[in-house]
Amino acid sequence: MIGFVAHEVQAVMPEVVTGSKDAVDCHGCPQYQAVLYANISAALVKATQELSTENEKLRARVASLEETVATMQLQLAQLLNR
Repeated sequence: MIGFVAHEVQAVMPEVVTGSKDAVDCHGCPQYQAVLYANISAALVKATQELSTENEKLRARVASLEETVATMQLQLAQLLNR
């Protein structure tokens, strides 16, 4: 089974975790933390959308920089051939 470690998720998204790390009840039995997976789905979709947008911007920047480099290489070659 694939899942998240609740206390690790709690460090970045405390609103989707119930319980406290290493908690025990009055009998000394462990009270485990849980990740509310229904609540985490929307956050994961939003994060994916944000990363996709950032990725597209970076791709456009790389394309622009590659074009600039190609132009500069051509100009340099022309200067060297004078």
